[in-house]
Amino acid sequence: MNTIFKSPRLLTLFVVLILFLSLVPFNITKAQGWELLDPPNTPEARFGDSLVTLPDGRVVMFGGQGENNTLFNDLNFFMDTWTPEIPENESPPERKNHSAWAVEDKMYIHGGAGYSMFYDDLWSYDFSQNTWTMHSPAGIIPEAREYAPAFVWDGDLYLVGGQDGTGSFSNLWSYNIASNTWTKQGHIPMAAAGFAISTYEDYLYVIGYYNFTIALDLSTMQARDFTSSPMPSQRQYSAFVQFDDIAYLFGGEGSVLQDMWGFDMSTETWSQLEDLPIPLKYACAAIYDNQIFLTGGIDENDSINNLSWVYQLAPNSVQENTMKYNFYLGNNYPNPFNPSTKISYSIVEHGLATLTVFNSIGEKIVVLVNEIKQPGLYEITFNAKDLPTGIYFYSLKSGGHSLTKKMVLLH
Repeated sequence: MNTIFKSPRLLTLFVVLILFLSLVPFNITKAQGWELLDPPNTPEARFGDSLVTLPDGRVVMFGGQGENNTLFNDLNFFMDTWTPEIPENESPPERKNHSAWAVEDKMYIHGGAGYSMFYDDLWSYDFSQNTWTMHSPAGIIPEAREYAPAFVWDGDLYLVGGQDGTGSFSNLWSYNIASNTWTKQGHIPMAAAGFAISTYEDYLYVIGYYNFTIALDLSTMQARDFTSSPMPSQRQYSAFVQFDDIAYLFGGEGSVLQDMWGFDMSTETWSQLEDLPIPLKYACAAIYDNQIFLTGGIDENDSINNLSWVYQLAPNSVQENTMKYNFYLGNNYPNPFNPSTKISYSIVEHGLATLTVFNSIGEKIVVLVNEIKQPGLYEITFNAKDLPTGIYFYSLKSGGHSLTKKMVLLH
């Protein structure tokens, strides 16, 4: 060190080096506006899963592919922490690259790729009952496929494009929940898979497939293509999510890309935004608490990751929160438990909410919540260290609604 200070040239190089190192991020916890999360119970690393945001604000993950070509059919809920959910009945077969929608208190999934086949089945998961239902639609149904983007328009479930083992599709299908029927609505101009979509007014925008963008009028099924400058480079298999009038596109394959773009559908213009923390393809994104929630995917080293990031949307893009919450009581986790477990619940309207624990013969054990609550999603920890092993029940009451569920304490 004394030699450095005796040499002006070495001292200059030393100062430059210190300044340079001070600018290099040693921790990816924050990377250009992205914040790395470290939530408990993080699911296994995967790609090709689905993420949807529920009406009560939670994000739910289903399926995907992990290490050693392992496929999943598990459910994981995110609300600050990850919580796995074990359904009361049989789940759909393991799959990846399926389509998914969230409608009121249900999540629907269609298609995807299994171990040796492509699926054409349709399932719904009821969050309040914790049960899966396989649907058998009347009439024609879409061909088996994967990588078909999904959206909800005018109350119906839509999927577009996709591929199977022989090629890609250009057709657009809609599913009416009430009549349990599929209808073939039209086509996009070219067969494609692995692209991003967004909706604005009566338009469906197909974006991020290579570097073309088309607008399809859903009321007339007339399509037009357009270009703008700047716009993303050629790519497939990007993560994407929509918030209000902006569609966000992240990374993708065309090499493994790290950039992030915003597409303003009201003006049909692109803007390049802040880069992702790492290059990613096959990742999934959803909106969570006015943030972009990004998880999973494959990095530039072909490693499957289970990292999760959030990106706070700019204040001028965050509108007044108009989230409508469902009355909901989640399954406690873990269950069985010793000695503590977490219980999540949501309230529909402002008013008194009570959450009470009873033993197996109906005796009141403890009141966990007894207060005025605003509509929203909540979580509480129940500690039963002084209670004996056994079966207990917890009951939520608010606004004339009530739900009760069972939990098991094992010391």
